[in-house]
Amino acid sequence: MMTKDEFYNFCDINKELILSFYKNGKTPSLDRLNPNLNYSLDNIQIIDFDLNRIKDKTPESIRKSVKAAAEAKMKKVLLIKKQSVILFKSLSELCNYLKISKKVLSRYIKNGIKYNGYKIKVIGKE
Repeated sequence: MMTKDEFYNFCDINKELILSFYKNGKTPSLDRLNPNLNYSLDNIQIIDFDLNRIKDKTPESIRKSVKAAAEAKMKKVLLIKKQSVILFKSLSELCNYLKISKKVLSRYIKNGIKYNGYKIKVIGKE
């Protein structure tokens, strides 16, 4: 179990990462790498709050894909509908899947509009 001082030190070390979430309009969240273990320095990471919330409600294979995308810190796209989550490696891949242009997809993402009932969530670097 992590002490309060260890937590404060962890936050201090990761201050820039934590602030970068806020600068990008996102909320940082403390995530346990192994949910079966306690919060400890070797079992935590900082990820986007929305991702943290999604990963615990999806099948194991999707959780691994979401975590891998977050760890790679690359732009990935999630298509979310209830308990269904599809991970795409790029915006282009999602455009091909939906058969729409990047311009149209960008409008959906920018305005937070659902596409046929699916929420579109961009994760990783812009």
